[in-house]
Amino acid sequence: MFGLAAACAVAGAGGWSLLAARKQPAKTAEQHDDHTHTPDAGNKLPPAAPKTPSPTVAHHLHDDQHDDLAEAPGPHHDAPAGQLEPPAMTPEESPSSHPPAGRLKSMPLAAARLTEKNEKRRASDILRADDEFREGKIAAAMKLYGAAIEAHPSVLDPMVQFRWALCAEALGLLDEAAERYQMLADATSAPSWRGFAQWGLSRVLFEQQKTELAHRIAADLWLNQEHAAPLWRSELLHWHAHLLYRRASGDTSSRLLEDNALIGCKIVVRPFDLLDIASRIHASETAAPFQPPPAPSLPMTTGTDPAAMYAQYKSGGATVYDAVQQFCGAAHWQVEWSNAAQQLAKSHRCRASVGRGSIACLLDALCDQPRLIWNWENQVLRISEVAERSTSDWKQYQLKAAERAAREALSLYRDVRWSPYSRLAIAHVEALSGLQAASRKSLEDLIANSPKGDLLAEAWFNLGKIQLQENAADKAILAFQRSLDHAMGSGLEPLANLYLGRLLVEANEARRAVVPLRRSLALAAPRDRGTAALTLGTAYLLSSQPQNTAEILRANQNWLDVEGTRDATAFMSCLAQVQGGHDPTRLKYDLRSLMTSISHVRSEQFFGHSGAVLIAIAYRELGLNGEASDICRNAIAHMPPCALRMKLELMLVDELFDRRDFDGMEAQLRAVCETTNEEVRLVAYQRLCELLLELDRRDEAEVEARTWLKLCSSREQQAEALRGLGRCLQRKGDYLNAALCFSGSMPQHSAAEAPVTTNTAHP
Repeated sequence: MFGLAAACAVAGAGGWSLLAARKQPAKTAEQHDDHTHTPDAGNKLPPAAPKTPSPTVAHHLHDDQHDDLAEAPGPHHDAPAGQLEPPAMTPEESPSSHPPAGRLKSMPLAAARLTEKNEKRRASDILRADDEFREGKIAAAMKLYGAAIEAHPSVLDPMVQFRWALCAEALGLLDEAAERYQMLADATSAPSWRGFAQWGLSRVLFEQQKTELAHRIAADLWLNQEHAAPLWRSELLHWHAHLLYRRASGDTSSRLLEDNALIGCKIVVRPFDLLDIASRIHASETAAPFQPPPAPSLPMTTGTDPAAMYAQYKSGGATVYDAVQQFCGAAHWQVEWSNAAQQLAKSHRCRASVGRGSIACLLDALCDQPRLIWNWENQVLRISEVAERSTSDWKQYQLKAAERAAREALSLYRDVRWSPYSRLAIAHVEALSGLQAASRKSLEDLIANSPKGDLLAEAWFNLGKIQLQENAADKAILAFQRSLDHAMGSGLEPLANLYLGRLLVEANEARRAVVPLRRSLALAAPRDRGTAALTLGTAYLLSSQPQNTAEILRANQNWLDVEGTRDATAFMSCLAQVQGGHDPTRLKYDLRSLMTSISHVRSEQFFGHSGAVLIAIAYRELGLNGEASDICRNAIAHMPPCALRMKLELMLVDELFDRRDFDGMEAQLRAVCETTNEEVRLVAYQRLCELLLELDRRDEAEVEARTWLKLCSSREQQAEALRGLGRCLQRKGDYLNAALCFSGSMPQHSAAEAPVTTNTAHP
């Protein structure tokens, strides 16, 4: 790694430097106003402290030792150390600002004791509020914090003010929390507290769906991480990467029924974790012991391109143009600016304090505010304005920037609480970029390395979708099942059940699909309930339960009578009536209704690939085998390999039989016999035996019938196979074995199938 730390240090306007020593708190006696505790003070918004200039802000929560109150300066005393102090005034400017010592010594002892008692009560209330906060009783804690603030309305105590803001944020009082964070960021002079307040404001803006504003604040904090976030840098890096990811990926929650749309994630900020960070900052400024934050790893420079290089950078206000030029000069890169990009870069200044960061991420942060795009080609750094590039280029740049930020956060802090969110973001970004294999690998890495089991439901769900796109249906079924193990009670549960049921239907296991589909229908959001009801009805039809299909459609009529599902619902209702009707006189009218409805339905209106099978079945019910074959061929051309596709290929056999194309029929059946789905395979062997007998190829028919018998796993399947074998033996003249087969007994072995025996002498 080259020495960018020295080469890139720039002194900004006014000699600004982030390396100045921390200012020590003023060494004044700790004094307290004489305010009594108000029990109902927390029920209303406590007043914000006046925004007066402050050279230093320190934080004192509890004090068991007090100086002699008889020496206090009276009602107009100076603020205690660490609190906002008014500007110092000379005696000439304010001759009455300091009362004579004689008055101080005449302060009644009872008043001093009352003040001390009130302060002890206030400290006790704050400690009790902390316990309530950690136990999840946020409203009760907020009331106690509010009372502590009102006890000293003229003094800014950041520790209590931050606690009140954290309560407001946790309770969803976002406007009040944003106002308090903004006030603290403006009034606090300590860099750590100011950065913590700005992070709180970024979180609130993100909750208010103002992602761009939240990201701007986070990007500024990232550039000044050494100065503003030394005690919570791991959280900052993962938060910054998360905002970049959410900005680049957009909202995918409305498209989760699309096979190529993965589910995103949203960082869950736990209030007591933020309270621990606030306590850590307070302890660092009061020299109290505290548990240090996780130490970062030290990634090394591994190449000469920006993504592989790490460096230190500090700037007191250099322009973006100068900063980039310094990077390129130190790394001996060639840089090419467009005219518009160069003007924008020279008009924007930046303050930065990055101890060790990826140069690619530094370039992303520097180019973000002036909206510039950089790319690395043939050892040349090219920078242009966003308006000069296409929308797709800007989208891809945002995705790459999000991936770079997430990878840097993981490289520095791999096993912290928020690392699973960065791993899931990387996998999602790779999928959006069309890198399915890389996305699958990232999801497997997340599943293997999630420290506390976070996001496992989302990881397994997305892995199932990736495997579905890779035509690995069996693996996808297992992935959705594992997703359900971790998604119980969450909003992901109905979607995982819906996808599991759909894949079971496409695996020709419609009866197994009924259970997850019923769960999905019971838990689905209103926008997905129609799709769940239609898919459950399809499973009932394909498992020969048309009465249940009609019942499901009637029960969910309100959700199905919409533009997207109305035609498919009418078609399924007519098909269920034809298959489940027992009145021959009514069948004619049912077929007429089915003919009308089938002209309005399309296979794309169903969830998955099952719609083509239903439409082909309907055409066969109408006696239109030619139209059914056209539907089957079109669906087979667009359907991935699965048992449902084999079922469509089986349906093509009927059309070949009608045309007396026995050779094509035999080839089709032998191909279907190779499928892994047991039900489809058994039907194919049955049809093949019938065909060979029709062609008077008795020996071949017997061999296929015996193979068919070996594949059976239930008594019903064995009985059907024995009847087929019996017909073959009967045609061959082996009436004894044929009778055994027809009676349900296993036949004796023929000469060709005789078992191998050894020559053993018998007495």
